Amino acid sequence: MSQVAAFAQRSALGDITGLLQKGALVAQNPRNYRSIPGITDYECEQLERETTHRWSHPRTMYLTIVLCSIGAAVQGWDQEGSNGANLSWPQQFNVSDQAGTPNAANHGWLIGLVNGAPYLASTCLGCWRKSRISRLDLSPQY
Repeated sequence: MSQVAAFAQRSALGDITGLLQKGALVAQNPRNYRSIPGITDYECEQLERETTHRWSHPRTMYLTIVLCSIGAAVQGWDQEGSNGANLSWPQQFNVSDQAGTPNAANHGWLIGLVNGAPYLASTCLGCWRKSRISRLDLSPQY
């Protein structure tokens, strides 16, 4: 329990240390959760619901999974297009990085920059702000 309390303090979750400790005890012995001291009837009902209603999750979670899957597929198509284009565009624009070609080292950097441009742009545009979790919402959802 002291490890849970230390984790809670390190993570600025001191106000829910008791709940985290109960969760750790449930994780250690999930079949005998009713014998854990201090566990409420509501918490027991919610633990039972996890096993009896396995697919009962918020719709936004399923939407997030679908959208991330679509995004991963699009990213894969983008990567495939970039890889295929790398076979022809350096020769087309006379920026080959083959050994013995004049300025091959500089051309290698240029080809790398073109390959990394989508990821560099998404990093600069999509991750411009450090996100913070100010507080966990642990209120009952049912």
